[in-house]
Amino acid sequence: MLSEAKELGDFIAEVYPNLLDNYSDVDYLCERVILAPKNKIVDIINDDMLEMIATKTTGNTYYSADYIDGDPDTVRYPVEMLNGLTPSGLPPHELKLAVGAPIMLMRNFNPLRGACNGTRLIIENLTQWVIEAKIMHGQHKGEVFFIPRWRLHSSGDAYGFQMIRHQFPVRLAYAMTINKSQGQTLRTVGLYLEEPIFGHGMLYVALSRVGAPSDLKIFAVDDEHSGQKSNRTLNIVYPEVLDKVLLEEILSRHPPPLNHPLLPQVATAANRL
Repeated sequence: MLSEAKELGDFIAEVYPNLLDNYSDVDYLCERVILAPKNKIVDIINDDMLEMIATKTTGNTYYSADYIDGDPDTVRYPVEMLNGLTPSGLPPHELKLAVGAPIMLMRNFNPLRGACNGTRLIIENLTQWVIEAKIMHGQHKGEVFFIPRWRLHSSGDAYGFQMIRHQFPVRLAYAMTINKSQGQTLRTVGLYLEEPIFGHGMLYVALSRVGAPSDLKIFAVDDEHSGQKSNRTLNIVYPEVLDKVLLEEILSRHPPPLNHPLLPQVATAANRL
């Protein structure tokens, strides 16, 4: 379960052995992925892996058009500043792709044919205006789509404004965040913890993507102390969340009578959790 790798490059080779011989093999790519807690680490891994296959395939770089929704003030919000931002839920301004690389959709494209937010596809062809890609897994495996650029809105107001990015709604998917992996079952998973997880249940989500411990590789860094590779990591669990789930389970199995004198107190306790 614990990786024997000394650095990121070695860890990638453990999860993706013989990558250059299998860089466009759908069955090889669809059964493995590297997970990390944050997008900034995911992006580093994806960029490194794209460089690894650069000599075997053809690629392209796509640049987005960015602006503020309803605000023409380019002095207050210069384009160069917007280009440097990558809000959660948006693809990067500089999107590097290659034929044979796995990508993940960031929006629902054609749900009836399996092209949903989070679907992994493999790139078949790259043109100036569209990406030709096919689904790698599930009942719609092999379905081909021509993906154009979309007008994408940033979610929330982390920057104090809503940004619009005109870009292809995809990201590279050699690696992905732990949250994006929910619901997927894979044969090989690499868990790269250069930084510890930061949310309730994230570690469980990552560890449960595979069916056996032998299918999991973990690379953890002791960030709190030396910054060196470690055999331990942080897990985050909020007891109040588990208490509420447990209480709801008990009440669903053994609901009290509607005229029970303690029913108001039980309801109040459940709402406080």
